[in-house]
Amino acid sequence: MKRFISVLVAFWWLIASNAASAQTIVNLGGIANDGGAFANFGINDGSNNEKVSQRFSGITGIVVQVKVGLVKVGSPTDNVVVSVRQGNPDGPMLGSSATVAGSSLSASVGSDHILTVGPFAIRSDISYFVVYSRSGASDPRNFFKVVRGTNGSVFGAVTSGEGHFFRTGVGWVSISLSNSFMLTVLGYAAPAPPVAPTGLTAAPAGNQVSLLWNTNAEPTLVYYKVYRNATSGFVPTSSDSIGRVNKPTVSFTDTGLTVGTYYYRVAAVDSFSASSPPSAQVSAVVSSPIAPPVIGVAPSPLAMDSTLVGSSSQKILTISNTGGANLSVTGIAVGGADALQFSVAPSSVVIVPGSSQNVTVTFSPTSTGSKSALLTLTHNAAGGSTAVSINGAGKSIVPTPPPASPTATVNPTVIALDTTNVGSFSQKTFVVQNSGSSGNLTVSNIVRSGGDSTQFAVSPTAFTVGPGGSQTVTVNFVPSSAGSKATILGIYHNANGSPSLAVTTGVGRMPASPPPSTAPAISLPDSLVMDSTAVGSSSQKIVTASNTGTASLAITAIAVSGTDAGVFSVSPTNAAVAAGTGQGLTVRFTPTSIGAKLARLIISHNAAGSPDTIKVTGFGKAPLPTPSFSASPVSLALDSVLIGSTGQKICTVSNAGAVGLVVSSAVFSGLHASRFSVLPTSANIAAGSSQIFIVTFAPDSAGTKSASLVFSHNAAGGRDSVSVTGIGKAPPPVPLFGVGPTTLVMDTTNVGSISQKILTVTNSGIVALNVSSVIVSGTHAPRFSVLPTSANIAAGSSQIFIVTFAPDSAGTKSASLVFSHNAAGTPHTVNLSGVGRSTTPPPPVPTPSISVSPVVLTMDSTLVGSFSQKTVSVSNTGTANLVVSNITRSGADSTQFAVSPTAFTVSPSGSQTVTVTFVPSTAAQKSTILNITHNAVGSPMQIVVSGMGKSTTPPPANNPAIAVVVSLALDSTNISSTSQKLLAIFNTGTANLVIFGITVSGAQAGMFAVSPTTTTITPGSSQSVTVSFTPTSAGAKSAILTIGHNANGGSTVVGVSGFGKTIPTQPAPGISMPTSLVVDITDVGSFSQKTLVVSNTGTANLVVSNITRSGADSAMFSVSPASFTVSPNGLQTVTVNFAPVSSGNKAAALTISHNAGNSITVNMTGVGRAAIASSPPVQNPPSFSGPVTVDFSASNTEGRGTLDTKFDVRISPSNVPLRRIWIITGAGDTLRSSYTSYTYTRPGKYTVRVEVLTEAGQLTVVEKPNYITVLDVPPSVDFTASPVKGEAPLTVRFKSSNLGGSVTVHRWDFGDSSTVSVSADSVVHIYAAPGIYAVGLTAIGPGGSSTKIKSGLITVSLPPAPVIKLSAASLAFDSVAVASQSRRSFIISNIGTADLLITKITVGGSDAAQFTVSQTTAIVVPGMGQTITVSFTPVSAGAKSATLAITHNAVNSPTSIALAGIGLVSPDFNRDGRVDVVDFFIFSEVFGVKQGNVGYDPKFDLNGDGAIEMIDFFIFVDKFGK
Repeated sequence: MKRFISVLVAFWWLIASNAASAQTIVNLGGIANDGGAFANFGINDGSNNEKVSQRFSGITGIVVQVKVGLVKVGSPTDNVVVSVRQGNPDGPMLGSSATVAGSSLSASVGSDHILTVGPFAIRSDISYFVVYSRSGASDPRNFFKVVRGTNGSVFGAVTSGEGHFFRTGVGWVSISLSNSFMLTVLGYAAPAPPVAPTGLTAAPAGNQVSLLWNTNAEPTLVYYKVYRNATSGFVPTSSDSIGRVNKPTVSFTDTGLTVGTYYYRVAAVDSFSASSPPSAQVSAVVSSPIAPPVIGVAPSPLAMDSTLVGSSSQKILTISNTGGANLSVTGIAVGGADALQFSVAPSSVVIVPGSSQNVTVTFSPTSTGSKSALLTLTHNAAGGSTAVSINGAGKSIVPTPPPASPTATVNPTVIALDTTNVGSFSQKTFVVQNSGSSGNLTVSNIVRSGGDSTQFAVSPTAFTVGPGGSQTVTVNFVPSSAGSKATILGIYHNANGSPSLAVTTGVGRMPASPPPSTAPAISLPDSLVMDSTAVGSSSQKIVTASNTGTASLAITAIAVSGTDAGVFSVSPTNAAVAAGTGQGLTVRFTPTSIGAKLARLIISHNAAGSPDTIKVTGFGKAPLPTPSFSASPVSLALDSVLIGSTGQKICTVSNAGAVGLVVSSAVFSGLHASRFSVLPTSANIAAGSSQIFIVTFAPDSAGTKSASLVFSHNAAGGRDSVSVTGIGKAPPPVPLFGVGPTTLVMDTTNVGSISQKILTVTNSGIVALNVSSVIVSGTHAPRFSVLPTSANIAAGSSQIFIVTFAPDSAGTKSASLVFSHNAAGTPHTVNLSGVGRSTTPPPPVPTPSISVSPVVLTMDSTLVGSFSQKTVSVSNTGTANLVVSNITRSGADSTQFAVSPTAFTVSPSGSQTVTVTFVPSTAAQKSTILNITHNAVGSPMQIVVSGMGKSTTPPPANNPAIAVVVSLALDSTNISSTSQKLLAIFNTGTANLVIFGITVSGAQAGMFAVSPTTTTITPGSSQSVTVSFTPTSAGAKSAILTIGHNANGGSTVVGVSGFGKTIPTQPAPGISMPTSLVVDITDVGSFSQKTLVVSNTGTANLVVSNITRSGADSAMFSVSPASFTVSPNGLQTVTVNFAPVSSGNKAAALTISHNAGNSITVNMTGVGRAAIASSPPVQNPPSFSGPVTVDFSASNTEGRGTLDTKFDVRISPSNVPLRRIWIITGAGDTLRSSYTSYTYTRPGKYTVRVEVLTEAGQLTVVEKPNYITVLDVPPSVDFTASPVKGEAPLTVRFKSSNLGGSVTVHRWDFGDSSTVSVSADSVVHIYAAPGIYAVGLTAIGPGGSSTKIKSGLITVSLPPAPVIKLSAASLAFDSVAVASQSRRSFIISNIGTADLLITKITVGGSDAAQFTVSQTTAIVVPGMGQTITVSFTPVSAGAKSATLAITHNAVNSPTSIALAGIGLVSPDFNRDGRVDVVDFFIFSEVFGVKQGNVGYDPKFDLNGDGAIEMIDFFIFVDKFGK
């Protein structure tokens, strides 16, 4: 009850204060009329509508009803109408009129009929008329009479027959009988409406206009409305309204304008919603729009340090303006449950474009534990306000003492002081008692409030009272004027219910003879206009404060307030002014931006009327053109740099001024200045331009080094510096590089073949040696290659590098092997050399080869009952026709797929498109295997095809739902090795997803494995299983994973694929040939020939280094060639000549030395037969037994393609009798003439042998090794690729075709920085990244090389992937009443090419429970969107915020949306639609209760600060009656 009395007293005081502000409620002496009562009206004077009226005025600020007593005279039949008119009897009618039929009136006073008109509000500045009229008067004898008496049963008992009464709200009071109507006071009406604002000015700046006007004086003023129109002389309407500003602000900035002329007016609105007439019109011309301001606040949120209770800590919040216009932060408010423990200064700033301003946030905890609040910045940038959450924690280093429990009692709670003369004083006391049993009662302050608070004084205002004790407090009443005075004392203490309230009242009266006045009096100008001043400069003026009184004037404080307070200052701020003198006050104006500026000087003093206000205005104008200096960054940290090395970074100096910036010098200063340098050291920078300065750091020792880079320039300040730091690092332990051998000589190698040797690189250092690259350079670099091309070699270890030599022509080849590494002496070079030996490979056997793309085909998701199609490309990369005899389907879902055609033939380098059609019968995952039977190696080939059947029927609620990729491609893997990838399985449903088992099927299922095969996945989660691939043979491999589960469909299939790679083996030659040879019986003196075929059955070149003869008859046998090289699978014919010199059996042996193992012996036998003599016998030629010399030559020994030559054999002596001359060409032919022509048709080197046998049996042999050289023609090639388009990773088979010339090496450049050199005419390459690639083939042969390039041949696209896009980055809810709800929606769109899986949507943050989301999972197909609705249901007042986190399968998951809203508490506690007395009684019952106490209900905590106190009461009063 005590709390209720306190609230009731406060309520009475507030009503009294309002009454005083509304002037006189009832002024009986001010009621006037038109000249007293009149007896009757309605006399016919020729008009049909007779009327009379009676005026009243002088009653201010009330809502009334008018009651009239009527009787009739005669028998009138027409109507009587009573109304109230404004201004004159024919003026506007207030409210509605009241009508009564004349026939229903009584003719006797005392039974008069009462008509009531109203209620309506009346004002003191207008006269009102009660108008009585009749309609249709036809008989002057019949009329009406307005009586002064009233019906007692209606108006109460009266003592006489006539009387009139006026109701004031506390009873009936008799008033002058001259009034013929009665006014009934119903409430309070608005005072006169505000006057039109004056002094409106408009100042354009860029694309905004700043408005400024004078302050209105009405005490009930609430805000100003601002109107804008493009037409001069406009009359404001609601469509012209562009904003409103609350008092006391008298400025407004109109932003975002385009070029044009704009007209403005301003109107004032009071607390009764009465609007003033509009102000005079002003105009502004916008000619050069600029970008609006853009606010940035960092950090956000702001975390304060943990702070001791009773102490404070501070942090800086930086507000930046990245826009093109001034950013005006007009207020920074702190809200939330712990708002009183945080503060911010300054609370308003103006920031020019490109600048920033720091504000200080102070945290002063009053108790331990976490604290939080919300800073709300009100500004002129987009959005109008920005919120920053702040948090901190109060801590204590000593145990918290147990709480005391004092109890505060105030007696009496109403202190009525005696009537006191003005200028005198009176006293009374009240007692504050501590009625608690323990704990001291500490009164920290006694605060006076109310309009008369300055006329009361209290002492003491702070004290401590022990348990059971009391303190007497004295109240002094010092009235300054006559009349009733009152104030409320708020007694703040440490007990429950603080503050306690007491009401003090008193009456001031004027003394009979006032004492002489000895008081100061101040005289000040109303306003001060400063000179227009350039931005960045200052101007000043002096205003004089004069003391026109008779006592000393004390100026105690001068403060500057208003939107532009920061650009004005005043000095001094206090002074003593003797009577009759004055004090000069210097006002300084320093504008920071262009435009009109306004502030007010608030001068506090000891004279009457304190404080006084002076309006100060000024105009900031554009400064003279100047340069400006700005360095970025202002602090430069260089990277750590090794001692002896250097590091560099850039510092950019910008000139945002209007003229050139001259940087006269840039030098370093400081302790380590010698370690830094800068270039350039001076610069001229044009307006709007910038200059880069390169800073170099060269440390000479370890540790942090610092210096200052000092710029001298012609901009403001003349000198700026940038702090520069760097860290010197000691050189780390180094590796040591060693290689052996230092020169590498390769084995002689057949053209088209390869040979290999090993290099060993050793690291003898103490840290790892990083060989970053190994490249081959030099004239014959393409003929050499090395593996690996990079390596990391641990300390004390070594690495083998294999060097391969692949000659493309005969002769000596040389190159350099260059090692780049991280040791000293890099790079390191090893010289390479080798000799190529020519051979001619046999033509390849034509064979087909199949390539299929893709090997795993994923169909589009397809509606049940519909179909979709995709294609597969079957290519022939071989040299013979590829025949596909059949394509069959297998698997449980094979009937839901179709393929066409199923049989066809593909020519070499050609391709065939096969169409696959998917026709799902149910909504589930489907799959099949296509088996392609063909005539190439690896038949049949398998393709995994899968697709998802879709249904338009939504899945049932509370069920699991599986989401998984439909195909998984594993990396290419060596045979018998294993590679792995993870397969993610998502549960997008609302119940647990149970995986019963995962099986692998298909012809190659044994090469794939999966683990684990069972698991349970909760809703919104995922589980990864490991898929392993272990190929047992080379080529493309595939299988199907079947996932059994409890979701719709029961099972889901995933196609898996991989590629088996052959492990390269070391090539080796092999030899096959006969080991015996029998030649034909041959006449003595003649010869016969036989051939031996030498075959290379190995994989490397077979080198026959020598063929020697042995045995007694070896001279009768000869062989050609005696050395040669045979390529893999090649043949070489060796010619054996038998020339017996005597009859009989002959025998010899050939020994073949080669590189394929042990030498081979071939036993040769033949029979010489004696020649049959002819008749007559021929005379034997003379015998010759001397020496014979044989030599020969050829006309041409070298040519290209084919070689025509002529052999010339020279024998000395020339007349020696000869039996035969043999020229063994080395190409398999033997010539039998000493001078003959011969044509070589195949490229190669040929050893020529000449044998001369004399008649005497003397055999002379001359042999010239490699005497004839036939070079090959340059090669000419083309090539094909299949497929040429597809998704990454894309496997492409390339096939070359020889158009001419021999090719020994095919060097491929795939366009993705990958190259390879092979002898085979086909190669497979995998493109890992998307792009368009040009492919080049260089064919190298004995005759040279040629290159074929095909631009844009291969197109590799990204595999399907989802891409998430949100329609909003944040959701701002309306201010919502507590326990009510507001909704906002946003759209999640999938702009990617695969399904977007939303696996989880959660709400986090301290207010998360007050936000809910409509759904937490979703699947969004490509090109579609999903609408998500978020509901905000505040449970308490204040700003609320949370974060919505969306987890998905696209990149950058999760994605967040900021949520914000404000909870409001309505004082309509009983929810009847009106804030009235009933709500007041409800509110009074909980007044003073704090959060945590019994009875606390947040709906009564109107400002949400945790306590139901006076602030909440003021809010309630503001809403009362609405």
